[in-house]
Amino acid sequence: MTTKFIQTRVHNHYTDIKFKMYVRKIFSLCLYFQTDQGIKNLPASKADQLAGSDPDYAIRDLFNAIANKNFPSWSMKIQIMTYKEAEKFRYNPFDVTKVRCNE
Repeated sequence: MTTKFIQTRVHNHYTDIKFKMYVRKIFSLCLYFQTDQGIKNLPASKADQLAGSDPDYAIRDLFNAIANKNFPSWSMKIQIMTYKEAEKFRYNPFDVTKVRCNE
C-alpha cells in the first residue's frame, strides 16, 4: 500500500479557491505557497508505520524544528491570467482539482 504522509513544513500549499478579479478586465488569480525548505517525502513503508504508531509525527517535527530555531518558511506565488487567456487555456482554470500554478 502506498500512503502519502505529509510533513507540513516541507511541502507546498495550494489554495483550493480560485479567484476572479474585476479591475476593468477580468483576471484569474491563483495563489500558492512554495516551501523554501524543499519538498521531502517519507518512503511509503515508513509513512504507513508512522500513520499507525505515531499520528502526531508531522506536528512534532514542525514543533521541534521551530524549537531548534529551524523556522520553516514559504514563498507566496501569485499567477494572474487574463479572461481571454483563461478562455483559451486547455482546461478550466477555475477547476480546483487542477494545479495551474506550477505551469
